[in-house]
Amino acid sequence: MTVLWIILAAIVAALVALFQYGYIFSTKSNNKKKPWFTLLRFLTVFTILILLLDLKFDKTTYQTIKPLLLLELDNSSSIVQLNANEELKADYNSLINHPSIQENFEIQSYKFSHNLAPLDSITFTGSETNIYDAVVQPQKFFKDRNKAIVLLTDGNQTSGNNYSYASIDTKSAIYPIIYGDTTNYPDLKITQINVNRYSYLNN
Repeated sequence: MTVLWIILAAIVAALVALFQYGYIFSTKSNNKKKPWFTLLRFLTVFTILILLLDLKFDKTTYQTIKPLLLLELDNSSSIVQLNANEELKADYNSLINHPSIQENFEIQSYKFSHNLAPLDSITFTGSETNIYDAVVQPQKFFKDRNKAIVLLTDGNQTSGNNYSYASIDTKSAIYPIIYGDTTNYPDLKITQINVNRYSYLNN
């Protein structure tokens, strides 16, 4: 529709310019300057008509945005105590160098102990582990992006809110990879107590 209005404006401007300088409906002889004046009048009228029409041009562009893959490594010292540091590093390298993952995701790496930070080095020297912060903060940073959060941790939290109560938004998915001894041991319990009806002094 916009193109049609531009064409009509050009036709009207051309008719006005040709009429004013005697190219149509006139028997007067032309001089050499008339073509230039006619062109200037056409451009003037055409510009005024375009401004009066207040045309709006819509442009639609398409861009493929890959979903985020956030790799978050537990950088606390408990990983070393569980002898899981080498296994964690190997899994991280396997994930970040996987061809299919690189093709389908935008990968960003982080480390966490007492807080979440971009991954520059892996030292396993953190004195605290705040898994709640590692779950919640990426949802705030990238609230408008679809994302998968992969947590490489031993699951032992020593600070912050309980991560089992962390809310997960509709654009996020959490995938924990747990290291160390994950066997569930039953708690000890007392099933029977034997007591005497009477108790004597020094007994």
